[in-house]
Amino acid sequence: MIAKSLKQIAFATIIVSAPLAVATVFNAGTANAAVLSGNFSFDGAGNTISFDENMLDFANDGIVLSLKDGYFAGVDSDAKIFDISGLAAVDNMDTDIAPVTFIELSDGTTLNLTSFNDFTFTPQMGTTDINLGFSGFFLNGGDMTDAAGSITFQVIGQLDKDSFAGDEKFQASFSGVVFAEKVRVPEPATMLGLGVVAAGSAFGLKKKNS
Repeated sequence: MIAKSLKQIAFATIIVSAPLAVATVFNAGTANAAVLSGNFSFDGAGNTISFDENMLDFANDGIVLSLKDGYFAGVDSDAKIFDISGLAAVDNMDTDIAPVTFIELSDGTTLNLTSFNDFTFTPQMGTTDINLGFSGFFLNGGDMTDAAGSITFQVIGQLDKDSFAGDEKFQASFSGVVFAEKVRVPEPATMLGLGVVAAGSAFGLKKKNS
C-alpha cells in the first residue's frame, strides 16, 4: 500500500514537472515563448530616438534592430521596436503601466512592458548616458516568459534629472539588453490543455504574480 502511494506521488510529480522542464530546453526551429531564455542585446542601427521623461519616440514605428548574443531558438536577427508613452521616469519611483508592446521578434513573439524605473545618469566625456530600466514579459501563442532589461540613450552634453524640468525633447542614439527570466506557471485552463490539470489541482499549483 505504501509502495503504491509512493508510485502515485512520483507519477504526479513527473506530470507536474514535465512542462516546466520542457519550457527551459531549446527545440531547434521552435520559437515558442515558453522556450525562450538567456538574453539578447540590441542597438538602433544608426537611428536616433526623441525622448523626454514621459515618452520614447523612435520617429518611425517598425525600426529594424540587430539582435545579438541571442538564445532564442528559431528567431532570426531582425526585430521591430515601437514607441512608448507613460514613463514618468524622473518621479523617484517605479512606474507601472498596462502591458504595452515594445519589441516584436520576427516570429511574432512580443516583448511587452509593464513597469519602468527612474532614469539614471552617467556623465561621460562630453556626453551623458541615460539608462532606463524596465520589466515585463515575452508573449507568444499564450505562453509567457518574464523579462527585464534596460535601454541606454547617449546624449550630447551633461544632463541630469533637473534637465527634464521643461518641455524639451532630447535626441540620442540608443542600445539595450533584455533578459528572459523565468517561464510563468500556466493558469489552470492552460494546464487542462497540457493534460496536467488533475495533478496541478492535487499539488495546489497556481500562477506566480510577477
